[in-house]
Amino acid sequence: MIRSRHHISPEYDLMSWRLVSDPFNPFPNGFDLSVDALEAGLKFFFYPLLVSCLGVNLDIARAKAREAEQSLAVVHLALQKADNSLTEECSVAPEKAWATITQYKETLSFKLGLKKMGQVIYEYGYRVILAFFLARYPQLEVEEGPDTILPEDDDVPMEVEVPFDDSDPPTA
Repeated sequence: MIRSRHHISPEYDLMSWRLVSDPFNPFPNGFDLSVDALEAGLKFFFYPLLVSCLGVNLDIARAKAREAEQSLAVVHLALQKADNSLTEECSVAPEKAWATITQYKETLSFKLGLKKMGQVIYEYGYRVILAFFLARYPQLEVEEGPDTILPEDDDVPMEVEVPFDDSDPPTA
């Protein structure tokens, strides 16, 4: 059909490329010899059109390659900045962490937490020692301390919810 519409010189054969076999292959035993008409320097009727199309495509490909190289340079520069920033931040991080820890240790909530933790440890230690003492000397009686929570304290009636009053206390 192509030969009927266009004049193609008989020196150029149309070849149909197949994956399985090539009927025009003069070397079916595996040796391959293929020469492109453009590489061989042969020119045919569509040669100028082909060269201009390939030239346009080549120009477009080169422009895209330049754009890709420019964007790669921008990304590479941003990566270097981020790497430098991360390195700087990592070098400052220990001092910053120590400063934050020191600042937190100076707060009232930390000091109250330590005090409460000390009280809890003291109360636990007191209970452990008291249990050892009572186990060793069962005949002795120990007077309970004022801080001790006793089971009979659970029977004292108390309001479940007490409204919060943040008004100024009355002056006497």
